[in-house]
Formats: sequence, C-alpha cells, structure tokens
Amino acid sequence: MRNKHNKLANTFLLTGFHPKDRISDTYLKGTMKLLDTPIGKTVRIIQYNGGKGVRFKLHQLGLTPGKDIKVLRHAPLGGPLMIDVEGRSLALGRGIAARIKVEMN
Repeated sequence: MRNKHNKLANTFLLTGFHPKDRISDTYLKGTMKLLDTPIGKTVRIIQYNGGKGVRFKLHQLGLTPGKDIKVLRHAPLGGPLMIDVEGRSLALGRGIAARIKVEMN
C-alpha cells in the first residue's frame, strides 16, 4: 500500500493531475474549467461564473474574456494555480479557478 501511495503522489507532483482524476468530456471538446487545464497549456478565457465580487476581482487581475493565459503550475495539496497573464505571474485559488471557463488554443 505504501508503494502505491508513493507512486500516485509522484505522478501528481510531476504532471499536476492525479491518476485517478477523471477527465471530463468537456476537456475533449476543447472547453473546460481553468482548474482542469494541464500544466504548460495556453488557453483563452471564455467566461466566468460568479457574482459581482468575482467578476470585479478577475477584471482587476486582467482576466477578462478573450484573454490568453498559460498555466504554469498546480500547487500540491489543494494549493493555488500559478498562471501567466501577459508576462505577469498570478496565483489563483482553486475555487476561483473552478469558476473560469476556458478553451484550448
């Protein structure tokens, strides 16, 4: 059991995805949540779900629909995502990243 756990943990740290995670059908169609985007991929923001506060915060960070962003890394243990927006590195919490809908470029 210990060996199996170490193998899964190493796979997660190297790829950013846990091997048991299911990739949804939306991933295959080209649209997905920012949270599900693989490391190193560049995506375009389509829309985001949330109230005025979420929209205002994302707009302040420069994350508007139509903007291209690159996922730099997924922090382990439920930590934030590191993304690149126009040469700036930003850390986004997983809750906010789950609200942003993106498409593959």
